[in-house]
Amino acid sequence: MPRTTRTCPKRVSTVRRRVGLFFISLLLPATPLFASPPVVLCADTYCPYNCEPGAEQPGYLIELATAAMASRNETIEYRIEPWERAIVDTRGGRCDALVGTPAGDPADFIFPSVEAGMNVNVFITLAASNWRYRGAESLADIVLGGIDGYRYGEPVDSWIAQHHNDVARVQLISGETAIDQNLAMLARGRTTAYLEDKMVLQYRAQITRLGSPWRIAGEASRLPFHIAFSPAKPESAARAKALASLIKTWRQNGQLKKLLARYGLDDWH
Repeated sequence: MPRTTRTCPKRVSTVRRRVGLFFISLLLPATPLFASPPVVLCADTYCPYNCEPGAEQPGYLIELATAAMASRNETIEYRIEPWERAIVDTRGGRCDALVGTPAGDPADFIFPSVEAGMNVNVFITLAASNWRYRGAESLADIVLGGIDGYRYGEPVDSWIAQHHNDVARVQLISGETAIDQNLAMLARGRTTAYLEDKMVLQYRAQITRLGSPWRIAGEASRLPFHIAFSPAKPESAARAKALASLIKTWRQNGQLKKLLARYGLDDWH
């Protein structure tokens, strides 16, 4: 009897606590007990590839990634960072993917088998300029503007690396406002030509004035564009495969054409 006398109140108390917790749980939002963390996408702003987080049009690469990860029952989190930091964070696993990078660069990242765009790098100058790009030797006549850490294809990359510290030849900008700063430097005559993606320029021309009349003065390269996944994450290969599969499917069923049209773009394929 002594053991029974001590135990009964505890049993009643336990039942009451469980009933109370049950009713409290009914008042809480229904969320999975073991929800997987979001897939973190990192990049600097590069509209129309990737624009402002949370915007109605966050960039067509972000929309592709969102749909591809949803096919794996994963959500995304999209962060804006300076490009060099985004590379470091993705390599180290603090970000799961780097948005908008040429094929094979960085070489240790995991790339989908299908590109997510085509990066056409062009030189732009003010409309009054007579300069045109005619190979690396023609770069000796100008002050070239660009974004630090970007790759523009050969022979331009080698020329930039050779003159990286010579501000009389090359001026590279970093940070989240690098495009705006480069356009401002071109408008003020601090640079003669600025290297930029043709699609980025066309998109910006649709939504805003670039400050001064400009012209395309030659093409540097055409590079397949990707969302590249972190070499530090075991899920990266499967995520890259899911993205490649989605791009193929959407190209076949017309969804890709509809997505690109929302940004005023055509399929690069």
